[in-house]
Amino acid sequence: MELIDQHKQTMKNKFLNFILKYKYYLIFIIFFAFISFIFNPKQKEHYLAKDIQTFKEGDYLTIAIIGSGILMCLMLTIAFLKKFKINQILNSIVFISFICFSIFFLMENTAVSFCLFINRLSTKKEIFETYETFQITDKKYFTAGNIRRPNNFINEVDYYKYFGVKDASKLKPGDTITLHFKQGLLNINYFNLK
Repeated sequence: MELIDQHKQTMKNKFLNFILKYKYYLIFIIFFAFISFIFNPKQKEHYLAKDIQTFKEGDYLTIAIIGSGILMCLMLTIAFLKKFKINQILNSIVFISFICFSIFFLMENTAVSFCLFINRLSTKKEIFETYETFQITDKKYFTAGNIRRPNNFINEVDYYKYFGVKDASKLKPGDTITLHFKQGLLNINYFNLK
């Protein structure tokens, strides 16, 4: 019995030593997992896929460039205030360029999710969009076009996301669907989950 207790204590000590030795790595992994598997998907639940895609193709590049410029200016200001040598300043520029590239381009999904989160912090105005269904297949797949804006469509994925249902069997061609959006800080339309 005493041998089993010693073995348990030894295993417990090894486990604690492992955690203490790698605590920063473990914290990083937990933080990264939270961001990737909980935070990012939760932000996208409030937006239609086309609105996220439009943001990525349009305003995101501007935000990435401005954000990179701000980080670069901050780093250079700190370097000049601390009277860094030229080679230290060049190293700082390379380092901050790598950080900006990593944040805004390699981790684009996470950066976009943070922008979507910031967008919902304040509402500029409320918008109602009306769509008319024109193609329905198997009472489950459909396409609806915006009545006021041509080339603006939604499909069953957006419908299910907005209404929280998985059934479109009650829809018929020519039915209208009205969606209530709020326009956020970054001019991206979002909705509150039903």
